[in-house]
Amino acid sequence: MANAADTFERGWQLHQARDFRQAEAIYRRLLAAEPHSARLWFVLGDLCESEGRLEEATACYRQAVELSPQEALGHLRLGNILLRQDKKAEAEPAYRRCLEIDPGQIEARVNLGFVLGELDRLDDARACYEEALRQRPDLPEAHHNLGNVLREQGKIDEALPHYHEALRLRPDYAKAHINLGVALVARGTVEEALRWLQEGVRLQPDSAESHSSLGTALCAQGRLDAALAEYELAIQLKPDYPGAHWNRALVRLLRGDLERGWPDYEWR
Repeated sequence: MANAADTFERGWQLHQARDFRQAEAIYRRLLAAEPHSARLWFVLGDLCESEGRLEEATACYRQAVELSPQEALGHLRLGNILLRQDKKAEAEPAYRRCLEIDPGQIEARVNLGFVLGELDRLDDARACYEEALRQRPDLPEAHHNLGNVLREQGKIDEALPHYHEALRLRPDYAKAHINLGVALVARGTVEEALRWLQEGVRLQPDSAESHSSLGTALCAQGRLDAALAEYELAIQLKPDYPGAHWNRALVRLLRGDLERGWPDYEWR
């Protein structure tokens, strides 16, 4: 008869082979005998997350960190699963606890910066990204996200080098192309912005946000037909995208198309 270690190993092999049903049955059988095993709760959380069962995964990770509170990875995964559910305020303490245990956990620091930025705590977000870059200056995500924070703070000239560095490190980084373009539009250098925005759309043609941003640059040049086409694409890709509806409304109204412009303008 297999012992618990052998049974766990069999469950883990099935898990890695994506035979989640059999793996879960093994984990739950083991948990019935060892309900205080943080490792079992953690791998069960990973399995549930892989299947998109996010609430179950969250409960498993919470159990894991309660049983093993000094395990940084558990807090990181808890923060990540909460962020996937848009529970930013709950994700923040999980990331902070991870960083208390392991200050060098770069993923937690970058994700904490993102959470803080989304919560409009821009100075705190900036500090997170700057510390991440002090530890890992070659991290394109941190450069890109710091650029976004600086842009939101109106510090366009400080943001631009970070976008450029993100693209030097990862030339196919579509979001960095788009957000560099957005920053350049805000700066008033629309012609230069278009080059970056068009490349971002080429790299990420299924992104509604990318098409909408390109539309805004085209609108700023007075190219209303081309702008309208981009907003139409954005709405096709994401029908409930308020920004694209708003921008399409403005273009229609500018063209004198009041019959279709006002409903878009009032769209919520």
